[in-house]
Amino acid sequence: MRKYLPIILMLAAFPGAADETSEPPAVVRIVAVGDMMIGSWSGDLLHEHGSNYPFLRAASYLQDAEIATGNLEGPHCTVGTAEVKEYTYRMPPELLDGYAWAGFDVLSVGNNHAMDFGPECFLENIAEIRKRGMEICGGGRNVDEANQPAVIERNGLSVAFLGYSTTFPEEAWAGPDTAGTAFPERGRLIRAVRSAAAENDLVVVQFHWGAQGRSDPKDYQVALAHLVIDHGADLVIGHHAHVLLGVEAYKGKLIFYGLGNFTFASFAERAKTSVIARVTLDRHGDLVRAEVIPINVNNHEVELQPVPLPGDPAILSELREVSALIGRETTPPVISDDGSIHLPRSRPSLRSSRPWPV
Repeated sequence: MRKYLPIILMLAAFPGAADETSEPPAVVRIVAVGDMMIGSWSGDLLHEHGSNYPFLRAASYLQDAEIATGNLEGPHCTVGTAEVKEYTYRMPPELLDGYAWAGFDVLSVGNNHAMDFGPECFLENIAEIRKRGMEICGGGRNVDEANQPAVIERNGLSVAFLGYSTTFPEEAWAGPDTAGTAFPERGRLIRAVRSAAAENDLVVVQFHWGAQGRSDPKDYQVALAHLVIDHGADLVIGHHAHVLLGVEAYKGKLIFYGLGNFTFASFAERAKTSVIARVTLDRHGDLVRAEVIPINVNNHEVELQPVPLPGDPAILSELREVSALIGRETTPPVISDDGSIHLPRSRPSLRSSRPWPV
């Protein structure tokens, strides 16, 4: 004890010296939601109540986060000609004011409706998003730009967001000299994730993938999610199915295969329930806390305004059920009655060894 006395006295003389290395590590809280499209039949509703209307009941969850993100389904622009397809979406740019007010920081434009009105509209959409202080991932003026991350800095940490779409039409995918969405070509995807991980503290990858209405991920979705984690991703967020898909833990990282709809102008019979994902990570990508907030997205009841239902037992039970569909070789995380998510204490998933057919 005596030989340590000078050190103890020195630390006492400089109170800050003792706790310089004991400060809590920097963390960042990320909130993610699924598909969003507030056009179509909702025009009169938004004209009457304003662009903030769809987000009024759930905005507190977005604004409370350090970073909020979601999938922007369809462009907000004033130009272009509709592509020949069953559904095409185009919304006025001023409706983006609602997304900015709600607290979104990054919007993924990597989806099957981003190019509904052509490249000029697509690029106007990106410019209008950035004009309102938000960033985009998942698309760009060419394939190189489409594979660049949006980087957000919070609490001394830099978080890179990459976005990809596996959905058709193929003509919507960016090329060497053509604007469009980012398709996850294997080699390019790996390079993008590795580069983002080398240059930033955390990497979040979003995928627009799977089949609409399907509650279990296809093998290629599982392989893609594992691939990006193997190369440096810390969190994977999926969308496109418009229904809730399961959650998987792989190498200590969470994969949300499908967050369903958030605010989406559709009366689809299956698109009634979903969740908001809230994940807190430290600078090493380690999970500090994770939880889901169930939401009612049945437009027959909520009219485009997702309604949070914290701890809703029916939706949490649904999430457990669809998480069990991911595969026998993987153990889903534990989803508690309050919506908190805990990593499983079991052997890791073996499915990463399966082929990647995309």
